[in-house]
Amino acid sequence: MLRVFAAFLFFVACLTTPTVAFAQNTGGVFPPSFGPDHKSAQYRVALNTETDCFAQRLHFQQSLDERRVWRVVGQTRETSSSDFDFDYIQAELFWEIGKLDSKYRTGLRFDARLRDDNRPGQIGINWMHQWQLEDGWRARLVGLSA
Repeated sequence: MLRVFAAFLFFVACLTTPTVAFAQNTGGVFPPSFGPDHKSAQYRVALNTETDCFAQRLHFQQSLDERRVWRVVGQTRETSSSDFDFDYIQAELFWEIGKLDSKYRTGLRFDARLRDDNRPGQIGINWMHQWQLEDGWRARLVGLSA
């Protein structure tokens, strides 16, 4: 049954993926859980190939307990007037709401983003899903809102 589901997800991904894509961003598909002792920092960079401008992101995250993780994210971007312009700062709270020992994990992430230059802030709730497949593979699905 699990292989059938994995094959179905692959089929859907093939149908919905464009044939040529040059887009980059500094985000990713995040999991619903990290473990009770998780602590990490990441640096990410993305290039807009049409304008040759860079975006840079730095984030730090740490577990509060076995179900909750907090994260702070800061991002800069290159603009026509500056090589290093503040883009946003964001606070996030991950909360795993499913069974901790299951092959299917689910959780929520709450976001609050602040920007400058009279750009609007953002609040979001995101719903995360993760299925543990065979041989260490995982499938993830994220529903985003803002």
